[in-house]
Amino acid sequence: MGPLKKIKLEKSFSSEVEPQIPQSSDMSQEAEKAVHKQKKSLSYSNFGISEFTSSTVGFNCIVKNRAEDFIVNEVDLLGNTVSLTELTYKPAPDDNLKKQDRNLDVETGNLDSLASLLNDDSIISRLKRLVESADQDEEILTKPILDKSARTSVHKIIAAHFDVLESKTEADSISIRYVPKTGNKRKRRDNRIQGEKFDPNLEYCLFHLYKENKDTMEALGIIGRLMKADSKAFSFAGTKDKRAITVQQVTGYRLRPEKLQSINGDLRGMKVGNFRFVSNGLNLGSLAGNRFCLTLRDVQSSEENLNESLEALKTHGFINYYGLQRFGTRSVSTHEVGQAILAEDYSLAVDLILKPKENEREDFVAARKHWQEHHDPAEALNLFPKSCVAERSIMSEFSRNGVNNVAGLNAIPRNLRLIYVHAYQSFVWNHMVSKRIKDYGLSVVVGDLIQIDKDLEEITEKNIKIVTEEEIQNYKIEDVVLPLHGHSVLYPTNGLKDNYRKFLFENGGLDIDNLKRQ
Repeated sequence: MGPLKKIKLEKSFSSEVEPQIPQSSDMSQEAEKAVHKQKKSLSYSNFGISEFTSSTVGFNCIVKNRAEDFIVNEVDLLGNTVSLTELTYKPAPDDNLKKQDRNLDVETGNLDSLASLLNDDSIISRLKRLVESADQDEEILTKPILDKSARTSVHKIIAAHFDVLESKTEADSISIRYVPKTGNKRKRRDNRIQGEKFDPNLEYCLFHLYKENKDTMEALGIIGRLMKADSKAFSFAGTKDKRAITVQQVTGYRLRPEKLQSINGDLRGMKVGNFRFVSNGLNLGSLAGNRFCLTLRDVQSSEENLNESLEALKTHGFINYYGLQRFGTRSVSTHEVGQAILAEDYSLAVDLILKPKENEREDFVAARKHWQEHHDPAEALNLFPKSCVAERSIMSEFSRNGVNNVAGLNAIPRNLRLIYVHAYQSFVWNHMVSKRIKDYGLSVVVGDLIQIDKDLEEITEKNIKIVTEEEIQNYKIEDVVLPLHGHSVLYPTNGLKDNYRKFLFENGGLDIDNLKRQ
């Protein structure tokens, strides 16, 4: 079952801005002009954003003129707004960072206790069958476990008794997969110091990242260099805008919070804090949403029209589109790269990443031009700035092992590769939402997918249903969800699947019935 997303948000707004440790931000007038020029070249309709919840005239204004005009706080899966409030690491009594001479005895629990913890008498036999089959494609997903301590116990028992099984928390359930032990498997960089051990069930340091005028990958690249950690050690729930002040959660594999804390003095326009240990790294999509505080400048509107527009927003809400930041700010959109990857046109994907782009810095332009003219990966690697994470990853692979487009793409950090694919999914989703509203308006129709329990932050297959004629009056448009296309996805039964099918074929040559990828 693929991910789903609400078509329209609830009509509720908050003017609260979460506390955070502020930094100063600055941008030259030349840079601002370049950004405005680039924004003007972007058309909302190009990305499927064409429908509205009201017919008000609207008004013109400047949005995100400065980084401080757009403040973004991530909201985690528990509904907590992420903010940076503490720069100092304060170890908890059960901190997972241990000295070798301390007692590391961990109560792993009896294997038989899994059945009661998971409320599943067949779980032990199912796990044993999974080990015997060695099927890496099979997944065992437990029933939701609301007690966090119970989930922790399950992770410990599985780790203690099944060394080839990997368990991860997904929402309130636990996903269990077969992961073979291989001698040549690449190991993550271990950032421990001598004399210290990590509890194997709490190997991730979760921290809050505050940044200004930097995209997420650039910020983590800087942190990785200061920490001398591989960029693959970091994971996050979602990228945040570059032209903004943002706070989000990040997890680092076996990173020492004391060392993370120590690099704050070397960071510019960034800070890290609120450190704690968790059992699993974040995955893209592991968030409930984002809280925004937006400043509008140079508003051109009569007071009457402005009040009417704001009242319409308050009353009718807005379509829950993916915004332009999902598709990047460069002349080559991230969704174009994702489309090429899914179409298995890897040469095109690499070319789109490396080709010259409009309104870029001179050093970016020089590096791209050199590669285009000379195809010398070693020299291009020297020319690309360190903020060009994808480009440098490809050039590094090419310089070591020769030009191989698949290997080049695989050298890009996984989170960044997924961003390309997710951007294409978002591109398709926006167009499908617009088509849904054009065809059926803002009313619930037979065949729509409905979120059953709105108290659950994550929308899963267990929490949706297909609307029947008898149930239409029980729901409103805020309950309707649409899926992001993918393998084994449930689509609405009112004709929208045919729209997905047509759009995917016409905009990527993809077959909706054959979307499974490695």
